[in-house]
Amino acid sequence: MNSGKLRILGLLFLCMSGLLVSAFTTAPLATYVVGEARALEIGKLNPVDRPVPAFSMNDLDSALWNPANLKGNITIVNFWASWCAPCREEMPSLNRAWEKVRDDGVQMLAINIGDNDANIQRFLAEVPIDFTVLRATDAKELSNWGVRGLPTTLVVDRDANIVMELVGPAEWDEDELLQPVLDLL
Repeated sequence: MNSGKLRILGLLFLCMSGLLVSAFTTAPLATYVVGEARALEIGKLNPVDRPVPAFSMNDLDSALWNPANLKGNITIVNFWASWCAPCREEMPSLNRAWEKVRDDGVQMLAINIGDNDANIQRFLAEVPIDFTVLRATDAKELSNWGVRGLPTTLVVDRDANIVMELVGPAEWDEDELLQPVLDLL
């Protein structure tokens, strides 16, 4: 089996593991270990400090995005896939959050990992997204950003540094999640 298929199977495993954790816990108490450097609480907005990696991705209108598009903005970046049930569960709350923050100067991106255009469009027909969707055609984008499972949402400051990370699905339109983001403005 080639490494691309193994990565996809690994992502599927992580996504399904997230479903099991959320199904059998009443509070987000599980710890998510990323490499040797940090541990994150699943379902909580965790402080982190790392630069946005070099990237080049197209949005659905074929406009090219790179780190320069993030400089000067507070940006919420969500990683998702059409086959990821927790991603599907989370996306409506991200869309409601977008409605709350878009006039405050917060930018929001949904980075799709590995789906073809037909699958993305099918997902969007079922779960509309009103903010920018980028296509990452290679699962290695996950490791470039330090993401180890789906969904994962990152908060990027005006200097293009990742300053917060939330692993797993969340209700992003809740004030307790949005306020730390708005505090960066």
